[in-house]
Amino acid sequence: MKPSDNKPVAERKLISRIDELLFSKADLWKDHPIVITTVVLAALVQCGLLTSLRINRARRRRTEQALLASEERYRNVVESQPDMVCRFLADTTLTFVNEAYCRFMGRSRKELIGRKFVELIPPQWHRQVLETVSSLISKREAIHEEHEVLLPGGRAAWHHWENYPIVNQDGAVQEYQGIGQDITTRKRMEELTRDLMHSSRLTLLGELTASIGHEINQPLGAILSNADAAELLLEQDPMPVDEIRRVIADIRKDDLRANEIIHRIRAFLSKREANLVPVDLNEMARDVVQLVESEARERKVVIEADFTRGIPPVLGDRVQLQQVLLNFILNGMDAMDAASANQRRIIVKTAVFGPEMAQFSVSDNGHGIPKDKLPRIFESFFTTKKEGMGLGLAITESIAEVHRGSVSAENNPGKGATFRFTLPTAHASNGERQAPGMASNGE
Repeated sequence: MKPSDNKPVAERKLISRIDELLFSKADLWKDHPIVITTVVLAALVQCGLLTSLRINRARRRRTEQALLASEERYRNVVESQPDMVCRFLADTTLTFVNEAYCRFMGRSRKELIGRKFVELIPPQWHRQVLETVSSLISKREAIHEEHEVLLPGGRAAWHHWENYPIVNQDGAVQEYQGIGQDITTRKRMEELTRDLMHSSRLTLLGELTASIGHEINQPLGAILSNADAAELLLEQDPMPVDEIRRVIADIRKDDLRANEIIHRIRAFLSKREANLVPVDLNEMARDVVQLVESEARERKVVIEADFTRGIPPVLGDRVQLQQVLLNFILNGMDAMDAASANQRRIIVKTAVFGPEMAQFSVSDNGHGIPKDKLPRIFESFFTTKKEGMGLGLAITESIAEVHRGSVSAENNPGKGATFRFTLPTAHASNGERQAPGMASNGE
């Protein structure tokens, strides 16, 4: 076969016709040189165009094959992922789900494709999810969120999703992709930890029941006495108006005092998710000291407050920080039960610790911590008390983790022990992403 036989039929016919015109008649070139030159050039241009078309067609075919191969590789990678992967439209209609998504949701791919995933979420989460999708359209950046999902049989699970828009060649949002993980176990553990923290607070206040009752009775008794005095003053003629006003002012002051005590107790006993907000460390510590003053007097313990001025606010949950400090103080009191009355002294201290950290600590004059037990002092269910449960300090360590801080204990050079809780200031935490955790609103 001649090399020319590989050319397309049209091209062969065109070349044959040119040969015939050029060489069949010897005088043709002399008679019509311009026409022949034009015909030859046109033929060459046509051959070039045909060749270019064949090259472009081959390139397109290779590109399509490469694209198909790439999509197949992408699909294989996505299908092998342990994380859930889905694609969806602006109205949350699912256009793609991988095998992990089907497995976690307990539904087949046929049941999921074409269905709005918002239907698989409890109604109380619809608004948040739809706002997230709306933000994806406007912001065009990845957004993280956590919410519950509905599983077959009425069960519920927790998912964490990272959603981001997929933009086409024109820069328009074509659809959205989400990558999710099942965080049900983590959420259950957080709920359990919150329950333990709440139980611990109940236990701590249970130890203060008598002193708290005495502290509330004082303003209530004063209110009653002032009310009796006011009644007697009203019977006088003429009535001593100025003195009556002073009595009413005293009643109001004692009422506010009782109300403040009740408010502190209610806030301490509240069970809610933690909310890390700027907290004045000195004010928090002062409230705790006031809460235990009656208990300290009853147990003949002197509490000294050594608060450093000018400490920047810390990013923390007020109630949880109060729980830690209260636990430290009560442990210090317990450690001094066998000490003589004149040695029962506790120092509550606040201080700046490093460039962007703050710290509060409690030191006592008790028996200290046995050296062999000191490394295990923050372990769950480990206690040095005869009737202790071993949960208070373990919960304290969990609270430190939530606050991205640390907790430590050490024996004093002389006698007794010191417990310290260190955490970042609010300014230092501004640039950090707040990890989801247990938070109780610090009010």
